[in-house]
Amino acid sequence: MNWIRNTIVAVAALAIGAVGGFFSTPMVKSEPVVVYSSPGGAIFEFIGYYNKVANEKSKLEIRGVCASACTFFLGLVPKERVCYDDKAYLGFHGVYSGGFFTPPVFNKVMTEWTYDYVYTPEVIKKLNELGWSIEHDVDHEVHPTGLIWTKGEFLKDLGYQKCAD
Repeated sequence: MNWIRNTIVAVAALAIGAVGGFFSTPMVKSEPVVVYSSPGGAIFEFIGYYNKVANEKSKLEIRGVCASACTFFLGLVPKERVCYDDKAYLGFHGVYSGGFFTPPVFNKVMTEWTYDYVYTPEVIKKLNELGWSIEHDVDHEVHPTGLIWTKGEFLKDLGYQKCAD
């Protein structure tokens, strides 16, 4: 039954992203890059996109929902080029395999990979404090949406700056 709830959450997140105008990774370069609503998406697309943002020395503003692979900026874009506002809301979960035709299954190997190659040790430490682990995904009793949701204080604690309004 968890896969039904996870599927509903994923569909809702996609709907939020579509309504928010940021369905997946943005395809047009803009300065700065602004995230208003992103449910995440394909891991390697976000890694490629954020590497491009980092290499082009673009600024990144988190001004709304940034969930799942969208949060990879925390390890890929230099901190001094990222800011957030009061509406920043980040959602974290483990990596899943499967999908539309099969129930999603927690993928420990890829979750470990995000620990080792995407997020910084300070981000991992904070996520572990909130209950995320490479051994298991988010505790659905504590986090019924299947994501650990954090606000701007999470970014502030990591040393990120607020955006100028």
